[in-house]
Amino acid sequence: MERSARVPYLSVALLVLTTMLALQAGHSALVIDDPGGVTHSELDVRDDGSVLPNDVPAGSTLVSVQSFGGFTEYNGRAMIVSPEGETVWEWRPPDAAVFDSEYLANGNVQVALAERVPAEDCPEQYRDKDHCVRNRVVEVDYDTKEVVWEYDWYDAFIHWHEVHDADRLADGRVAIIDMGNDRTFFVNREGEITWQWNATKHLGEGSEFREKYGGPASNGPEDDWTHMNDVDVLHNGYVQMSIRNFDSVIRVDPETDEIVRVFGRPDAHDVMKEQHNPQWLPERNTMLVADSENDRVVEITPDGEIIWQYGGSGELSWSRDADRLPNGNTLITDTYHSRVLEVNQQGEVRWEYEVAIREDGQLKEGIVYEADRLSVDGKRLAEERSTFETVDPNSTATVTPFPDVTANDGGELDRMIPRVEAWSRFYFPYWVEFRHLLNLAAAVLVGVWLSAELAWLGWRTYRN
Repeated sequence: MERSARVPYLSVALLVLTTMLALQAGHSALVIDDPGGVTHSELDVRDDGSVLPNDVPAGSTLVSVQSFGGFTEYNGRAMIVSPEGETVWEWRPPDAAVFDSEYLANGNVQVALAERVPAEDCPEQYRDKDHCVRNRVVEVDYDTKEVVWEYDWYDAFIHWHEVHDADRLADGRVAIIDMGNDRTFFVNREGEITWQWNATKHLGEGSEFREKYGGPASNGPEDDWTHMNDVDVLHNGYVQMSIRNFDSVIRVDPETDEIVRVFGRPDAHDVMKEQHNPQWLPERNTMLVADSENDRVVEITPDGEIIWQYGGSGELSWSRDADRLPNGNTLITDTYHSRVLEVNQQGEVRWEYEVAIREDGQLKEGIVYEADRLSVDGKRLAEERSTFETVDPNSTATVTPFPDVTANDGGELDRMIPRVEAWSRFYFPYWVEFRHLLNLAAAVLVGVWLSAELAWLGWRTYRN
């Protein structure tokens, strides 16, 4: 076909594609749904004996939402939702992404958040970009929602430098993991650091860990070297840390700062890949891990054997938290599907909460990070929910595996589509779906082709 003959066809194709895209945009942007709720609810709970506030029903869940409407939004919040999906309490820090929330024994809520600060309000050493980050660990009064205690520090920028986790210890100190500075530290109520562990010394070049296991190299103080994202202090005093970019969970003796146990290995992605929020299960001598980049939750033994898993084939998309509940079910945050779900040992969904809000006439889905069930059967749960503390976490006791549960395999395409949609939200409106991206790509391709044809015809006319 002659070039001149192709121009009308390409023009029509471009008009059709752009019209379809405009119609899709108009329809998707105007859709307003209910802002989340329960689709399954079979919780075994009672109202009697609960030590939670009267307005928090038994069986409620504390949910930490990084943001609503995309990764470049800073409107995160901590919220408590009832088994029926009703929001009974929430705290909204301004201009911040929320990662970890913890219901404290005194009835307050501790929140780890990253506040995006304009450059002009940043300390001088962090003014070379359009913003810096103020990392904050705060205790929020449940009734007044006022901050009654805080520890904070500034860092270079909000991505890769935000604080992801902080745990209140029995003596009142707070354990904080700091990915921006590749460290874990304890701080007391007066704001004094009483213990600090630096990954550069123990995971970097020349370290025993590096010689034995390897790991990524650091490219400077502002890179995303470790992405340390979770800390727990076990009952024997060992400090457990999730080193995401090393595909490993380590256990450190704070008396010697030595690494006494390693779960997973750098680049051993059959066990875990860039994980979040491991939970030690002493009654089973295993670890439950949100195996994020493998889109699954796994329960592994100290030797790295997977004895139970859920997901891995499209059912989950970037899981970032998993908790084993006393009833044997597992509570999971499914980030790119914007939901929290509870599954039993057979992989059946027993409860599900869709995380979304209505704002400015639009539905904004939540980038959920963490979830804690606050009570089961009328009794409040401790943060780590591990009540069998007489079991030695270094023992080699065996357990009976749960049934191996993996969702129906929808293929790599089912895993890829949510990822493409999620990352596209850095650059496009949050309602954009994979079909919109395909339409846009086709329109751009036809537009470039048409421009080339017109340019060639113009050049030929000029020459003649």
